[in-house]
Amino acid sequence: MIKFDLVGGNPRYPFSVIAATVGNCCNDEKVIAKFFNSMLKVYSDCKMFDIVLRVFHYMKDNGIEIDERTCTVHLLALKKSYECLQLVLDFFYRMVESGIEVSLYSLTVMVDGLCWSGEVKRGRELVEEMIGTGIKSSVVTFNVMVNASAMRWNFEELELALLLMEKEGVAFSDHTYKVLIDGFTSSGKIDEAKKLFLEMHDKGLKVATQLYNLVINGYSRLGFMDGAKSM
Repeated sequence: MIKFDLVGGNPRYPFSVIAATVGNCCNDEKVIAKFFNSMLKVYSDCKMFDIVLRVFHYMKDNGIEIDERTCTVHLLALKKSYECLQLVLDFFYRMVESGIEVSLYSLTVMVDGLCWSGEVKRGRELVEEMIGTGIKSSVVTFNVMVNASAMRWNFEELELALLLMEKEGVAFSDHTYKVLIDGFTSSGKIDEAKKLFLEMHDKGLKVATQLYNLVINGYSRLGFMDGAKSM
C-alpha cells in the first residue's frame, strides 16, 4: 500500500507533501521513524535514488531515527544498479557522518564494491579508516581484500592487507588459505603456496583435494616434478 501511495504516479505525491502530512498527523516517534524508513526502502527499491537522499537528509535534519539496515539495503541497491561507485561511497560516508552505528556488513559491502572495481587500495584504506572509528573488521571483510589482491597478483596490496589482518588479530579462515594458495600457485609463487599448505596441516585444518591439485599443478607448470611428486 505504501509503495502505491509513494510511487504510484512516479511519484504519486511529492515528498514534501508526504513529509508535511505525516508530521501533522502523527506524534509517535517510533511510528514516524518506521514510516520514513519504509519510504527510504521503497524509493531505493524503485531506483529513485535522488528522492532517497531527500528522505535521508529530512530524517537527519528532523531527528528521525534512521535504521542502519535500511541504509545497507540502499547501498546494495546502488551497487546493483551499476551507479557510479563514488555515489555508493558518498552515501556510506553520509551514514558515518550522521552518527549511524555502521555495521560490519555495511563496511564489507563497501569494501567488496571497491575491491572488485579495481580499487583494492581504496578498500584497504577504508577498512583502516573505519578501524580508527571503532568498527572492527572480520575475516570475511579481510577475505574480500585478500581475494581481490591475490587474483590480480597485486602482491604489494596483498602484503599490506595481511599485515593489517595480523595487526588486528584476525586469524585466517579456510577460505583465506584457499584464495592465497590459488593466487600464489597461479602466479608461480609455489614455495609460498606450499608454506601455507603445510601451515594448514600444522593447524589441523582440513585440506581440500583442490588445494593439493593447485600446488601439484603449480610445480608441474614450472617443471619441478620432484616437488609435484612430493605433494
